[in-house]
Amino acid sequence: MTHRERVLAAVRHELPDRIPTCWLAMEDPKPMCERLGLDASKGNDALGEYFGADVRMLVAGQKDDMFGNAGHGKPYGLDLARHPFYKAETVKEIEDHAWPSVDALDFRALESYSKNHTFENSKDHAICIGNWTPVFCEVCDFFTMERTLLLLHDNPKLIEAAMARIEAFYMEYCKRLLKSAAGRADFFHMWDDFSSQRGMIMSPATWRKFFKPTVQKMFALAKAEGLYVWFHSCGNINDVMFDLIDMGMDVWETVQAHLPGNEPEALKKKYGDAITFCGAINTQSVLPFGTPEQVRAEVRERIRVLGKGGGYICNPDHMIKRETPLENVLALYDEINNFRSEGCTK
Repeated sequence: MTHRERVLAAVRHELPDRIPTCWLAMEDPKPMCERLGLDASKGNDALGEYFGADVRMLVAGQKDDMFGNAGHGKPYGLDLARHPFYKAETVKEIEDHAWPSVDALDFRALESYSKNHTFENSKDHAICIGNWTPVFCEVCDFFTMERTLLLLHDNPKLIEAAMARIEAFYMEYCKRLLKSAAGRADFFHMWDDFSSQRGMIMSPATWRKFFKPTVQKMFALAKAEGLYVWFHSCGNINDVMFDLIDMGMDVWETVQAHLPGNEPEALKKKYGDAITFCGAINTQSVLPFGTPEQVRAEVRERIRVLGKGGGYICNPDHMIKRETPLENVLALYDEINNFRSEGCTK
């Protein structure tokens, strides 16, 4: 199987020749590149190629927050100058904000790749396209998370006004993103984090009222173009998992399988016929603080449970932090490759 064939087989809940893995994300890839004699300037791309990653992520537009706020990876409640609606009190203030235009984004790199890429090459990867396009998280970047959660109860019209503008921007962005891929992608990738490790940070009813409609429209655009939907959401999202499945989610990442409520056996039994799991290798404790053998044991167990009958992409459940021993990263991918080479069984 090619990389692409392997991933698509897993997503169709068929048994691939080996369990696929996706792009590699190390917080600091340089030490591993140096250890392996790879070009450190290529960072995680070089490592993904070395370790046999089957999925390639392509970003169109800019990589940081497209609205110019605090942005991906920044604390939602700090640096208040980067949260323009921190003190907003009226809908007019929201509407008068200098909202950006999608015209400012650059899609040329993705368009060029789409025109030149062919799947005849046996090394071709499955292709994910997307960007940092969250819904709830973006609102938090405008208001801060604390104020967002308060306004959802105390003054929802402010949230609704911001959501209308965010939705309009994202819908136009997604249309151009899908056009720039020219039918050459396999997955639409979207992120949004609205849960903690113990459950959602708002009621399911609140999520369904304020945020679900926009996410559903974005999913629908991708589905209309024949793409699978690959959705990233950390934590325990069980309260709305069936909503996301009904909306068209095909792959769920990050699958923090060590959390209460996310036990692999329960996830596979409840949702395994409907979606593909991606992640489930613990980046909080096992990878940074375990031994290489403990890492290998977790890989084997996750593949045994989540990979049964297909429907699993084995990967760390988040970015590999810089304090993670290189020996554990090597053990992770060595075990995946060794297990994969033996073939998968029902």
